[in-house]
Formats: sequence, structure tokens, C-alpha cells
Amino acid sequence: MRRLAPWQWFLALLVLYLLLAEALRLWLGLLWAERVGLLLAALGVWAFINGRFIFAYYHALTTSFRVRRLPPFPEPRPGEHLLILAPHPDDEVLAAAGLMRRTLLRGGRVSVVYLTSGDAFDLAAGSPLPSKEALRRLALRRMVEAWRGLKVLGLPRDTAYFLGFPDQGLFALFTTHYYLPYESPYTGLKAVAYPGCYRPGLPYTGKALEATLVELLAALKPTRILLPSPLDAHRDHQATAYFGMRAAAFLGLEDRLEYYVVHGGYQYPLPKGLH
Repeated sequence: MRRLAPWQWFLALLVLYLLLAEALRLWLGLLWAERVGLLLAALGVWAFINGRFIFAYYHALTTSFRVRRLPPFPEPRPGEHLLILAPHPDDEVLAAAGLMRRTLLRGGRVSVVYLTSGDAFDLAAGSPLPSKEALRRLALRRMVEAWRGLKVLGLPRDTAYFLGFPDQGLFALFTTHYYLPYESPYTGLKAVAYPGCYRPGLPYTGKALEATLVELLAALKPTRILLPSPLDAHRDHQATAYFGMRAAAFLGLEDRLEYYVVHGGYQYPLPKGLH
């Protein structure tokens, strides 16, 4: 993102000062009823911009109380095969970096399946309004970053499986676009397109995603499957839980499912520790 020159900062502050001064002058000249109406209008604009986040904050607050009551997370068994379903590159590390490392130290295996490549994270693209091409480049960068992160933990590159489905679109794939192809409003893509993905060319449909998960679970035969909780406040995480549970149930692996929360409280986990 381009930095502003000092004179541009000065001009912006001057304009802001003049606007605030004019707003204060107008405010002092208003009647009481007019002030109330103006406040309500401002509140309506704020709610229109931020309304979709209000319920997420409420969900995070209420879920944090449930998190406190979770039992201690069981330690990995020797020789275990842990498979992690991650909605985006970074969720596997946020949720289970320590568990992955301890599994390896006990002679186990770790596989990570990324449902998306994180191609809708506009701020990470370096601009508040990035182009579709910039977000596609971001996906490739995040895939490389994920590989590097796994390498730090001691995992070889072939333990990562990128499915390449749309970031911020997994819930739509589970509901309205299970059969009908989905077009990402962020990248303009309708199918898996990134090099290095597990099945390039698959359409953005819930059916294709679910079939891919069933195929991977059947081939990898994990003894332990870690996936997002359906109670996670992020819709991509909720959808990952739904897809993962359906795929596991299809193969009779429900008893191997365990869950993690990334968006579920202001200071997750509470109390501190493995839960």
C-alpha cells in the first residue's frame, strides 16, 4: 500500500478539522428533536456497515463460556495419524501447531487438508480494495507460507493437501451451491484453478468438495480427525465442520472426530491450556 506524503497527511488533517468544526457548529444550532433524529440516522448508518459483525461478537461472547467448560484435550498416542481440516492456511497452526509437533515426536503422522487457499483476505493482499488478480496472487503466496510453516514444525511438503475451494464461500457451497457452481466475488473463479491443488479443475460445488474429502479420508485412513467446531463463529469454519462430519459419516469414521475453535471467544481458549 502506498504511503502518504507529509503534505498529504497535513491536508487530510486540515480537511478533517474543518469538517468537525462545521459539524459542531451545525449541531449546536439544532433543536433537541433534530439532534435525536440525527443520532438515530448515524446509528442506522453504523448498523448498516457493522451489523453483520454484531451477531459474530455475541456468538463469540456466549461461546467463550462454553469453551471454559471443555475437558482437557487428549494427548496423541504413539504411532497415531492425525488429519487436520483447515478452512484457510493458518487455521491449522492457530488450532493445533503444538498437537502436530507432539504427534510427530511420538512417532505419528500428520496430514493437513486446506479447503481454501485464503483468497478472500483483502487486507492481506495489501489494499482495502484489491483486484481479483491480486487476490489470486495472495492465494499462491498463502499456500507457500503454509508449506513453510509446516516445514518449521517438521512436516514434509507432501503432507499438505490444498483443495482450492473459495474462501468466504464454503457455507454457500454447503447450502445454495451444493450442485450449482459458485462464482467467487473475490477472485471471479468458478473452479479450482491454483497450481499445486489436489484436484485442479473441480467446479466450486459442495458436491465436488464433499466427494474430495471422502476420497482423501478413505486414502489417508487417519486415526484422529481434527476439524473446526460447528459452533465456531466463522461461516467457513462452520461449513468445514459440516462437510467434514458428512464425509466422516459416509466412511463410518464419526468416532475419530475431534473439534477446535478459532473464532469462539475474545481470549480463546479460556482457561489457558489444551481444550
